[in-house]
Amino acid sequence: MFIKFYRGIGPGTILVTLVSAVLVWLQRFIDPLSLDVSSGPESMPLHSLSQGLVGQNALLGTVLSFIVMLTIAFYLANFNTRLFFITERTLLPASLYILLSGFLISTQTFNPIFPASLTLIIALDRVMASYRKTGIAYNYFDASLILSLGSLFYFNIIWFYPVIIIGILLIRTFSLREFILSLFGLVAPYVIVFAIYYVSGKDLALFSGTITDNIIKAAPGYYWSPILITVLLTGVLLFTISLSHLISIFATKKIKTRKTFSLLVWIAIICVAVYFIVPSASVELIYVVMIPFVYIVSHFIVFVKNKKIANIVFAIIFLAIMIIQILAIYN
Repeated sequence: MFIKFYRGIGPGTILVTLVSAVLVWLQRFIDPLSLDVSSGPESMPLHSLSQGLVGQNALLGTVLSFIVMLTIAFYLANFNTRLFFITERTLLPASLYILLSGFLISTQTFNPIFPASLTLIIALDRVMASYRKTGIAYNYFDASLILSLGSLFYFNIIWFYPVIIIGILLIRTFSLREFILSLFGLVAPYVIVFAIYYVSGKDLALFSGTITDNIIKAAPGYYWSPILITVLLTGVLLFTISLSHLISIFATKKIKTRKTFSLLVWIAIICVAVYFIVPSASVELIYVVMIPFVYIVSHFIVFVKNKKIANIVFAIIFLAIMIIQILAIYN
């Protein structure tokens, strides 16, 4: 079936994947939307700065988000190629991420969740790079620093800092020094921003107020149409099936592979918790939970013995996104 066009690693697969990316973002290229932050939390400094550079050019903002989305997608594929935890060199994680980016068309804007999501996957990469590293691993400082920079685009990404701590506990013998280094990395960007505000004569309370606003102010409500709810529940079902399959063969996996998937599951758990607990968190977190989703579902597609089932799973995802795209044209 057409899954073979998305599962390979050759030029044909790359071309098909890029064409799919353009198609699922085409409506926003034709009719770009500016991100309305008037009723939501104040923009964090790096996103506010980038907004100033983009100005009122909504199309430019959409194109930049599209480029970052593609960067995330292919980084996901590269991450698997290097760690080889799915044990197949495939662009399937990238293909699934790109297809799923067409799930919530209204979020295909100049949205801070895209650079923030990129920092999360880079931080995870740095954590896994500490595996079997002798001596003090400064990777946790790097990971926290990168994640903290992401929170200066989209504050709620900072709630994924526990993934780094869990990484320390899972991958290495716990070291208080490495834990403190990770805290320094998390705090450093905020110290720098406060210093910049102070030196430039800006009101320090302004930045503090922005942080508070991003913690306690509720995000605008989102209308979940029946088709979106149906597709979301289908995705939850596919993820549950894929995760159950992974758990059933978990003991046969290499230690590094088990630790990688464990951290991915923690990302999913934290993402759901943040969505329901933090008032400012909203549907944009779909781009974060997509990270563990595409890896775990890709693993299921690769390892399920009945390849007809693998084709059906991919077809469900493909057709669901296609239906959402078609219906959006007539709404």
